[in-house]
Amino acid sequence: METVTFSDPKGFFFEVIKWITPVILFILAYVVNACIQRCKRKKEKSLISEFILSQLDLLQKQVMTQINQNLDCIRRVKSFNEEDLRLYKVTGNQIERIKSISFNDQFEILVIDRLLKKKQKNIDKNKSIKEEFKELFRSIDSHEASLNIIFKNNEDFLRELNVTLKFWNESHIQTIDFLNSLISTQASKDSFFRGFAKIVNDFETNYGINSQNIEIGYTSLAIPLIAHCKKHSYDPRSRFLMRITQKSREAYIQILMLRRNQRESLIESTRLMLGANRTLNSITQVIQDP
Repeated sequence: METVTFSDPKGFFFEVIKWITPVILFILAYVVNACIQRCKRKKEKSLISEFILSQLDLLQKQVMTQINQNLDCIRRVKSFNEEDLRLYKVTGNQIERIKSISFNDQFEILVIDRLLKKKQKNIDKNKSIKEEFKELFRSIDSHEASLNIIFKNNEDFLRELNVTLKFWNESHIQTIDFLNSLISTQASKDSFFRGFAKIVNDFETNYGINSQNIEIGYTSLAIPLIAHCKKHSYDPRSRFLMRITQKSREAYIQILMLRRNQRESLIESTRLMLGANRTLNSITQVIQDP
Protein backbone atom coordinates (compact mmCIF):
# COMPACT_ATOMS: atom_id res chain seq x y z
CA MET A 1 0.00 0.00 0.00
CA GLU A 2 1.36 3.36 -1.06
CA THR A 3 1.78 5.94 1.69
CA VAL A 4 1.44 9.63 0.94
CA THR A 5 4.03 11.75 2.62
CA PHE A 6 4.56 15.48 2.68
CA SER A 7 8.12 16.64 2.69
CA ASP A 8 6.99 20.27 2.54
CA PRO A 9 5.08 21.50 5.63
CA LYS A 10 3.41 24.21 3.56
CA GLY A 11 2.09 21.61 1.16
CA PHE A 12 0.63 19.66 4.03
CA PHE A 13 -1.07 22.76 5.43
CA PHE A 14 -2.65 23.69 2.09
CA GLU A 15 -3.82 20.12 1.60
CA VAL A 16 -5.56 20.18 4.99
CA ILE A 17 -7.16 23.52 4.15
CA LYS A 18 -8.37 22.13 0.82
CA TRP A 19 -10.13 19.22 2.53
CA ILE A 20 -11.50 21.03 5.56
CA THR A 21 -12.80 24.17 3.77
CA PRO A 22 -15.94 22.50 2.29
CA VAL A 23 -16.80 21.10 5.72
CA ILE A 24 -16.43 24.51 7.33
CA LEU A 25 -18.48 26.14 4.57
CA PHE A 26 -21.19 23.48 4.99
CA ILE A 27 -21.34 24.06 8.75
CA LEU A 28 -21.42 27.84 8.27
CA ALA A 29 -24.19 27.54 5.70
CA TYR A 30 -26.17 25.29 8.06
CA VAL A 31 -25.72 27.71 10.97
CA VAL A 32 -26.62 30.74 8.87
CA ASN A 33 -29.69 29.01 7.45
CA ALA A 34 -30.74 27.92 10.95
CA CYS A 35 -30.39 31.50 12.17
CA ILE A 36 -32.42 32.78 9.23
CA GLN A 37 -35.15 30.20 9.82
CA ARG A 38 -35.16 30.96 13.53
CA CYS A 39 -35.54 34.68 12.83
CA LYS A 40 -38.30 33.99 10.32
CA ARG A 41 -40.10 31.74 12.80
CA LYS A 42 -39.69 34.34 15.53
CA LYS A 43 -41.16 37.01 13.29
CA GLU A 44 -43.92 34.66 12.21
CA LYS A 45 -44.78 33.85 15.83
CA SER A 46 -44.84 37.55 16.67
CA LEU A 47 -47.27 38.23 13.82
CA ILE A 48 -49.47 35.29 14.83
CA SER A 49 -49.44 36.45 18.45
CA GLU A 50 -50.49 39.96 17.45
CA PHE A 51 -53.15 38.53 15.14
CA ILE A 52 -54.68 36.26 17.80
CA LEU A 53 -54.71 38.97 20.46
CA SER A 54 -56.29 41.43 18.02
CA GLN A 55 -59.00 38.88 17.15
CA LEU A 56 -59.66 38.22 20.83
CA ASP A 57 -60.04 41.95 21.40
CA LEU A 58 -62.44 42.26 18.44
CA LEU A 59 -64.35 39.21 19.67
CA GLN A 60 -64.89 40.80 23.09
CA LYS A 61 -66.23 43.95 21.42
CA GLN A 62 -68.42 41.82 19.15
CA VAL A 63 -69.85 39.96 22.16
CA MET A 64 -70.72 43.24 23.91
CA THR A 65 -72.35 44.60 20.76
CA GLN A 66 -74.40 41.41 20.41
CA ILE A 67 -75.41 41.69 24.08
CA ASN A 68 -76.70 45.20 23.36
CA GLN A 69 -78.68 43.82 20.42
CA ASN A 70 -80.12 41.14 22.73
CA LEU A 71 -81.19 43.77 25.26
CA ASP A 72 -82.79 45.85 22.52
CA CYS A 73 -84.69 42.80 21.26
CA ILE A 74 -85.85 42.01 24.82
CA ARG A 75 -87.20 45.56 25.07
CA ARG A 76 -89.03 45.26 21.74
CA VAL A 77 -90.49 41.83 22.54
CA LYS A 78 -91.83 43.21 25.82
CA SER A 79 -93.62 46.10 24.11
CA PHE A 80 -96.74 45.49 22.01
CA ASN A 81 -96.07 48.79 20.24
CA GLU A 82 -93.12 47.20 18.43
CA GLU A 83 -93.80 45.20 15.27
CA ASP A 84 -90.18 44.32 14.38
CA LEU A 85 -89.23 41.51 16.78
CA ARG A 86 -86.23 40.18 14.89
CA LEU A 87 -82.95 39.67 16.70
CA TYR A 88 -80.21 41.35 14.72
CA LYS A 89 -76.90 39.53 14.42
CA VAL A 90 -73.56 41.26 14.84
CA THR A 91 -71.50 39.90 11.98
CA GLY A 92 -67.87 38.93 12.34
CA ASN A 93 -65.57 35.99 11.69
CA GLN A 94 -63.28 36.35 14.68
CA ILE A 95 -64.20 32.91 16.05
CA GLU A 96 -63.38 31.21 12.74
CA ARG A 97 -60.07 33.06 12.51
CA ILE A 98 -59.07 32.16 16.06
CA LYS A 99 -60.00 28.51 15.56
CA SER A 100 -58.07 28.35 12.29
CA ILE A 101 -54.90 28.14 14.42
CA SER A 102 -54.54 24.95 16.45
CA PHE A 103 -54.74 24.99 20.24
CA ASN A 104 -51.15 23.72 20.61
CA ASP A 105 -49.74 26.38 18.28
CA GLN A 106 -51.60 29.14 20.07
CA PHE A 107 -50.53 27.86 23.48
CA GLU A 108 -46.88 27.66 22.36
CA ILE A 109 -46.92 31.17 20.89
CA LEU A 110 -49.04 33.00 23.44
CA VAL A 111 -47.97 31.23 26.63
CA ILE A 112 -44.83 29.07 26.41
CA ASP A 113 -42.75 31.59 24.48
CA ARG A 114 -43.75 34.36 26.87
CA LEU A 115 -42.86 32.24 29.89
CA LEU A 116 -39.47 31.43 28.38
CA LYS A 117 -38.81 35.10 27.80
CA LYS A 118 -39.49 35.74 31.47
CA LYS A 119 -37.53 32.60 32.41
CA GLN A 120 -40.58 31.38 34.27
CA LYS A 121 -39.97 27.78 35.35
CA ASN A 122 -42.71 27.37 37.92
CA ILE A 123 -44.34 24.12 36.75
CA ASP A 124 -47.47 24.58 38.86
CA LYS A 125 -48.03 28.03 37.42
CA ASN A 126 -47.47 26.72 33.90
CA LYS A 127 -50.15 24.08 34.46
CA SER A 128 -52.52 26.70 35.83
CA ILE A 129 -52.01 28.94 32.80
CA LYS A 130 -52.59 26.02 30.45
CA GLU A 131 -55.90 25.25 32.17
CA GLU A 132 -56.87 28.91 31.91
CA PHE A 133 -55.94 28.85 28.24
CA LYS A 134 -58.19 25.82 27.74
CA GLU A 135 -60.94 27.78 29.49
CA LEU A 136 -60.46 30.50 26.89
CA PHE A 137 -61.30 28.06 24.12
CA ARG A 138 -64.25 26.72 26.11
CA SER A 139 -65.56 30.27 26.50
CA ILE A 140 -65.29 30.83 22.75
CA ASP A 141 -67.16 27.57 22.11
CA SER A 142 -69.79 28.59 24.66
CA HIS A 143 -70.31 31.96 22.99
CA GLU A 144 -70.57 30.35 19.57
CA ALA A 145 -73.15 27.86 20.88
CA SER A 146 -75.14 30.67 22.52
CA LEU A 147 -75.24 32.56 19.22
CA ASN A 148 -76.56 29.52 17.37
CA ILE A 149 -79.22 28.93 20.02
CA ILE A 150 -80.56 32.48 20.27
CA PHE A 151 -80.92 32.94 16.52
CA LYS A 152 -82.55 29.53 16.11
CA ASN A 153 -84.94 30.41 18.96
CA ASN A 154 -85.71 33.80 17.39
CA GLU A 155 -86.54 32.15 14.05
CA ASP A 156 -88.84 29.65 15.79
CA PHE A 157 -90.44 32.44 17.81
CA LEU A 158 -91.19 34.57 14.74
CA ARG A 159 -92.59 31.60 12.85
CA GLU A 160 -94.92 30.55 15.70
CA LEU A 161 -95.88 34.18 16.34
CA ASN A 162 -96.92 34.66 12.71
CA VAL A 163 -99.10 31.54 12.87
CA THR A 164 -100.82 32.80 16.04
CA LEU A 165 -101.25 36.30 14.60
CA LYS A 166 -103.02 34.71 11.66
CA PHE A 167 -105.63 33.25 14.04
CA TRP A 168 -105.96 36.63 15.77
CA ASN A 169 -106.50 38.45 12.49
CA GLU A 170 -109.02 35.86 11.32
CA SER A 171 -111.11 36.29 14.48
CA HIS A 172 -110.92 40.07 14.14
CA ILE A 173 -112.14 39.89 10.54
CA GLN A 174 -114.94 37.51 11.56
CA THR A 175 -116.04 39.98 14.25
CA ILE A 176 -116.30 42.85 11.75
CA ASP A 177 -118.00 40.64 9.15
CA PHE A 178 -120.56 39.51 11.74
CA LEU A 179 -121.33 43.10 12.68
CA ASN A 180 -121.74 44.03 9.00
CA SER A 181 -124.06 41.08 8.47
CA LEU A 182 -126.29 42.32 11.30
CA ILE A 183 -126.36 45.79 9.77
CA SER A 184 -127.45 44.35 6.43
CA THR A 185 -130.38 42.54 8.07
CA GLN A 186 -131.63 45.74 9.71
CA ALA A 187 -131.30 44.20 13.18
CA SER A 188 -130.27 47.51 14.66
CA LYS A 189 -133.14 48.09 17.07
CA ASP A 190 -132.11 45.71 19.87
CA SER A 191 -129.66 46.26 22.71
CA PHE A 192 -127.34 43.42 21.67
CA PHE A 193 -126.66 45.00 18.30
CA ARG A 194 -126.36 48.54 19.67
CA GLY A 195 -123.86 47.45 22.34
CA PHE A 196 -121.90 45.34 19.83
CA ALA A 197 -121.73 48.20 17.33
CA LYS A 198 -120.72 50.74 19.98
CA ILE A 199 -117.77 48.60 21.19
CA VAL A 200 -116.47 48.12 17.63
CA ASN A 201 -117.03 51.78 16.65
CA ASP A 202 -115.27 53.05 19.79
CA PHE A 203 -112.30 50.81 19.06
CA GLU A 204 -112.08 51.95 15.44
CA THR A 205 -112.40 55.61 16.47
CA ASN A 206 -109.70 55.40 19.12
CA TYR A 207 -107.21 53.03 17.47
CA GLY A 208 -108.22 52.45 13.86
CA ILE A 209 -109.76 49.38 12.32
CA ASN A 210 -106.35 48.02 11.30
CA SER A 211 -104.58 48.54 14.63
CA GLN A 212 -101.68 46.06 14.95
CA ASN A 213 -101.29 46.43 18.71
CA ILE A 214 -102.54 43.08 20.00
CA GLU A 215 -102.63 44.22 23.61
CA ILE A 216 -104.90 47.14 22.78
CA GLY A 217 -107.04 44.91 20.57
CA TYR A 218 -107.48 42.46 23.41
CA THR A 219 -108.18 44.95 26.22
CA SER A 220 -110.26 47.42 24.18
CA LEU A 221 -112.14 45.07 21.84
CA ALA A 222 -112.01 41.39 22.81
CA ILE A 223 -112.61 41.81 26.57
CA PRO A 224 -115.52 44.29 26.17
CA LEU A 225 -117.08 41.97 23.57
CA ILE A 226 -116.75 38.97 25.91
CA ALA A 227 -118.44 40.97 28.71
CA HIS A 228 -121.15 42.07 26.27
CA CYS A 229 -121.77 38.45 25.21
CA LYS A 230 -122.11 37.36 28.84
CA LYS A 231 -124.62 40.13 29.43
CA HIS A 232 -126.72 38.87 26.50
CA SER A 233 -126.07 35.16 26.98
CA TYR A 234 -129.71 34.40 26.21
CA ASP A 235 -129.27 35.66 22.64
CA PRO A 236 -128.10 33.06 20.02
CA ARG A 237 -126.10 35.81 18.30
CA SER A 238 -124.23 36.30 21.56
CA ARG A 239 -123.13 32.69 21.63
CA PHE A 240 -121.86 32.96 18.04
CA LEU A 241 -119.92 36.15 18.83
CA MET A 242 -118.54 34.55 22.00
CA ARG A 243 -116.99 31.73 19.95
CA ILE A 244 -115.26 34.32 17.75
CA THR A 245 -113.97 36.41 20.67
CA GLN A 246 -112.75 33.29 22.47
CA LYS A 247 -110.49 32.64 19.48
CA SER A 248 -109.08 36.14 19.96
CA ARG A 249 -108.56 35.45 23.66
CA GLU A 250 -106.76 32.15 23.00
CA ALA A 251 -104.55 33.79 20.37
CA TYR A 252 -103.69 36.62 22.76
CA ILE A 253 -102.74 34.20 25.57
CA GLN A 254 -100.60 32.22 23.13
CA ILE A 255 -98.87 35.42 21.97
CA LEU A 256 -98.16 36.40 25.58
CA MET A 257 -96.60 33.00 26.23
CA LEU A 258 -94.45 33.15 23.08
CA ARG A 259 -93.20 36.63 23.96
CA ARG A 260 -92.48 35.65 27.56
CA ASN A 261 -90.53 32.55 26.48
CA GLN A 262 -88.55 34.59 23.96
CA ARG A 263 -87.64 37.19 26.59
CA GLU A 264 -86.58 34.55 29.10
CA SER A 265 -84.48 32.76 26.49
CA LEU A 266 -82.73 35.99 25.49
CA ILE A 267 -82.16 37.00 29.11
CA GLU A 268 -80.53 33.65 29.90
CA SER A 269 -78.39 33.69 26.74
CA THR A 270 -77.31 37.26 27.49
CA ARG A 271 -76.30 36.20 30.99
CA LEU A 272 -74.15 33.41 29.53
CA MET A 273 -72.59 35.80 27.02
CA LEU A 274 -71.68 38.25 29.78
CA GLY A 275 -69.98 35.41 31.67
CA ALA A 276 -68.12 34.27 28.56
CA ASN A 277 -66.97 37.82 27.87
CA ARG A 278 -65.66 38.24 31.43
CA THR A 279 -63.73 34.99 31.00
CA LEU A 280 -62.35 36.14 27.65
CA ASN A 281 -61.18 39.40 29.18
CA SER A 282 -59.57 37.92 32.30
CA ILE A 283 -57.79 35.11 30.44
CA THR A 284 -56.56 37.48 27.76
CA GLN A 285 -54.97 39.53 30.53
CA VAL A 286 -53.28 36.39 31.90
CA ILE A 287 -51.98 35.53 28.42
CA GLN A 288 -50.60 39.00 27.89
CA ASP A 289 -48.86 38.93 31.26
CA PRO A 290 -48.31 35.25 32.26
